[in-house]
Amino acid sequence: MTEIKESMQEQNQKTVVFWVQDQVAIKFFSKEPPSAEPKRIIESLNLVKFNQILNQQFHYNLISFTEKDIPRSSLQPYHLDEDEKEEQLETLLNRVIRSVVEEGTEVFEKVRDLFTRGAVAEKKIENDEQESNSINNLNGKYLFPLLENEGTLVVAFFHIQKVDDTQAKVDNAASGSVSIVTDFTPTVVASINNNAPIFGYDPNDPNRPIAMPNWLSGSTNGTDLVTHGCPVSPAIPVPANESCPSSPGLWPISLKLPKEMQSMTGSGVTVFVLDTLPHVRRIKAAALAAGNNNLLLQDLAESVTFKHYDLPQFVDVPGPMQVATGKDIGGKLEGFEMPDHGLFVAGIIHDLAHNANIECIRVLNDEGVGDGQTLVKVFNDILKRMSSPGKGKRAGDLYQQPIVINMSLVTMTAQGVVIGASAGNDSDPRDTSMNMGSGNAMGTRQGPRFPASSENVIAVGALDKFNRPASYSNKPGPKEMAIAAYGGELPTPIPVVNPNSTPPSTDCMTSAKVSDAIIGVYTALSYPALSAKDCEPSYPIPNPNAWAYWSGTSFATPIISAVAARVLELQLRGKLQTSVWDTIKSATQGITSDWGDNFVVPIIQAVQQCAPSSQKETHDQGSKGM
Repeated sequence: MTEIKESMQEQNQKTVVFWVQDQVAIKFFSKEPPSAEPKRIIESLNLVKFNQILNQQFHYNLISFTEKDIPRSSLQPYHLDEDEKEEQLETLLNRVIRSVVEEGTEVFEKVRDLFTRGAVAEKKIENDEQESNSINNLNGKYLFPLLENEGTLVVAFFHIQKVDDTQAKVDNAASGSVSIVTDFTPTVVASINNNAPIFGYDPNDPNRPIAMPNWLSGSTNGTDLVTHGCPVSPAIPVPANESCPSSPGLWPISLKLPKEMQSMTGSGVTVFVLDTLPHVRRIKAAALAAGNNNLLLQDLAESVTFKHYDLPQFVDVPGPMQVATGKDIGGKLEGFEMPDHGLFVAGIIHDLAHNANIECIRVLNDEGVGDGQTLVKVFNDILKRMSSPGKGKRAGDLYQQPIVINMSLVTMTAQGVVIGASAGNDSDPRDTSMNMGSGNAMGTRQGPRFPASSENVIAVGALDKFNRPASYSNKPGPKEMAIAAYGGELPTPIPVVNPNSTPPSTDCMTSAKVSDAIIGVYTALSYPALSAKDCEPSYPIPNPNAWAYWSGTSFATPIISAVAARVLELQLRGKLQTSVWDTIKSATQGITSDWGDNFVVPIIQAVQQCAPSSQKETHDQGSKGM
């Protein structure tokens, strides 16, 4: 369940949400070095005393996360149901019987070993359950080294419980009711941040605990709750009769770069794409079906590393309250499935830096939403892979290796890593909520969304095919590390022919003209309806070629990530004369775009080599010529 609405809109509209109800993230500082045991670092925070003060002074309790709250690899389920336990027991017994038959007198030692290991595992589970009740358990607590070994930064996530309102929460949960009053997150955040002396800290100490919500990454709820996020419209299928004559099976993107960067391919650089991700089975099946009609997808299926995380249940479990994001073609915050969003991004990077090692990690659900904890955990995992060797510890596989992190929806800073983040699509002229669209209509734009607004993160704005700021794109500044690249423009809706018709007729489905959009890979078996008013929520793919049109700052960002990978390859070759950012900026060769308010942004010139037929009509049940 998510909570806190920006506004309670009309009954038939959705309600804006930005964070997870009754959860809080707190940043702590420990003087213990990162090399210390994690348990020792957590105990140094004195969380028991911290929680007692919160309880006694403000009547709230912090409750540690359990394993069920933690994102995990799909190959490592966090629990076993009764059927799975029975299956494991049966497997164990079969191993015992096989040992008796095959190995005779040595069987008893092996049997004893098998059951001893089982007993130890069972005891560990029991101990873990007891430990999970402690505020000092390690679940949802992530450790980051500070510069020069000055201590350890701890980002800890907790559930919130109101001491004297437990029954009210139980009653609300039982009834399924949603009420602003039941979300304690804002009060707890304010209580911690505004009362440092009560907790024993100097309010001017930069290392004092700082609380924040467990933010959602630009999300809406599938039925009732919405917020502003990406993308600006659903993807639209490319007709089967469209192709690039000069590069059959591809839609290459070309860059205008300085001579020394033209031959770079990202070799030796690892690029992480933290986004949505289809199941590998779907990717491989789509690649097989597309055949030579989509050579980019063939390459992605064979060369990219895919890591599929199961996210916390409130984000990942389908249901009426699952969070989602995305606007329909009219700009209405609706929410729809977009598991291919991250793969589309990865395809752009592979096209422009084809020798880079690309790792796609699923941090967003199939509706394009994730939470702060998942991002922190994944960054923590990447940081461990970057770790230096120590006593009894090998160096991480990415130790002293160049890394780019592409976050087309959300991101955070990390030491020693180039990070690109989309500025956001909140300046959409179709959207009049939160005064976003109206501002753009008057010639002004929203600034970059967090984390693109953060220091040391490259903020990326989107351009149309004429290198003008796209109508929906936020400004990537004002800030030093601001840049723009091609992201396409909004499709033009074609109203339904007969709104009173019913499926299988296509007359009740919105169509579109696509004249300015990036073409990329798309593996799903269906597309979301273009309009929330259409008679069906989706429609089947019109052809197996796995190409789609899509626009947004999400797709300008991977262009910059690919350029960053090329720059880092230059660095590996010892040919980098300035900083990575200065080299990226110099790659724009002085070309800029005017974003208003005297803000001029350097741009990387990118163009899809083969433009499809302009002003084509693309019907969401199939384009002409399909």
